[in-house]
Amino acid sequence: MNAKFKTAKKWNSKLDINPKVKTDSLRLEFQGRELADKGDVDGAITKFKQAQKLDAKIDFDTDTDGVQNDPEKVAKELVSEALVQQGREIVDKGDVDGAIAKFKQAQQLNAKIDLDNYTQGMQTNPQAVAKKLVTEALVQQGKDLATQGNLDGAVAKFKQAQKLDAKIDLDTETPDVETNIQAVAKDFTTKGLVAQGKELASQGDVNDAVAKFKEAQKVQPKVDINPDIDGVQNNPEKVAQDFYIAGLIDQAEEQLKQDEYSKALAIYKRIENLKPTKESLAYSWNSLCWQGSLQGYVKNVINDACEKAVKLAPNEGYIRDSRGLARALTGNFQGAIEDFQVFIESTDDADKKKQRESWVKDLQAGNNPFTPEVLEKLQGV
Repeated sequence: MNAKFKTAKKWNSKLDINPKVKTDSLRLEFQGRELADKGDVDGAITKFKQAQKLDAKIDFDTDTDGVQNDPEKVAKELVSEALVQQGREIVDKGDVDGAIAKFKQAQQLNAKIDLDNYTQGMQTNPQAVAKKLVTEALVQQGKDLATQGNLDGAVAKFKQAQKLDAKIDLDTETPDVETNIQAVAKDFTTKGLVAQGKELASQGDVNDAVAKFKEAQKVQPKVDINPDIDGVQNNPEKVAQDFYIAGLIDQAEEQLKQDEYSKALAIYKRIENLKPTKESLAYSWNSLCWQGSLQGYVKNVINDACEKAVKLAPNEGYIRDSRGLARALTGNFQGAIEDFQVFIESTDDADKKKQRESWVKDLQAGNNPFTPEVLEKLQGV
C-alpha cells in the first residue's frame, strides 16, 4: 500500500482499492474488450483474468444489469457481438454466405445471441437474417444510385434484391409495398435530380439547375419539380429561379440577423432586378418586411418593403400578417388589427390563428402585445 493511498484511507475508511491498482485493472479490462472486438476469445479472457487479480470486484460489462465478473462468459458474449457486427458489415457487400458464416460463429460462442436486434423478437436463424439484411442493403444501394442519377444501376440493384426476396418493399417511405422496379427506380432518380437542381439553383447556378430539372422530366415527364408549393410545377426555368431567389432570401435574412441592413437590402433589390414572377417578388419583399420588423428595422420597411409586398398580393394572409406586425410596432394599431383579421380569416393553422386573435384583442384594448420576449420568440419561428 503506497503512502498516498494510506493517507486517503485515513480520510475515507471505505476506500478498498488503491487508485493506481484500479486504473491498472481498468486498463487491462479495456485491452480485453479490444481483443474481443477483434475476435480473440482467449486473449480477452486472459486480460480479464489479469484485471480480476487486481480488482476482484471488477464489472466486465457495466452496460448490463448486475455485476458481470465471469471472464469466459463475458469474453464469449463480446466476441459473439463483434462477429454479428462483422456479419452485418459483410452483408453490405452482398456476401450472404460470408454473413451466415459469421452469424454461426457467433452462435457457437453464445447460442442465445440475437442476430438482428433492430427487429422485434429474438432473431436466431442465420440464413433468414443474412438474406433479409442483404436484400435491405441492396435496396438501399439501389436507392442511393437512383438519387445520384444512375437509373440503370438502381434497377440492377433492385433486381438483385428481388431475386433474394420477391416480396421486398423497394420503397419503405410509402404506405404500400412497392415492388415495381422501374417505377421505384424512376421515382428515386427524379427525386435525386430535383434535389440536385434545387441545390444548384440555391447556390446561383441556375443554368445547371435547369438542366437537372429537364433530366428529371425525361425520366418522369409529369414530375413535380417543386413539390413544396401547391400545384404541379413543371417549368424548369421558373422553378430554378424560385429556388435561386429562396437562396438569396436566406442570405439576406442572415445579413439582417447580423445587423447588416444595407447589405440585406442590396440582396432584395438584386432579387427585384431579376424580374421574377409577381408571386416570387411579393414573397421576397414580405421576407424583408417580416424579418426587418423583428430585427429592429421596422421604420425602414414599414413604408417600403411591407407596402410593396401588399401591393403585389393584397389578399395573401401571410403578407398582410407581416405588415400587421410592422404597423403594430409603429403605433398603427387599427391598421394592424385590419391586417391580422385578414390573416385570421385565411389561415388553417389553429395555433397561429389563436395567437393573432390574442394580438387583436390586446390591440383593441390599446395595448401592444409585442414585448421584447414575444419578438424574440417570433424570430425563432
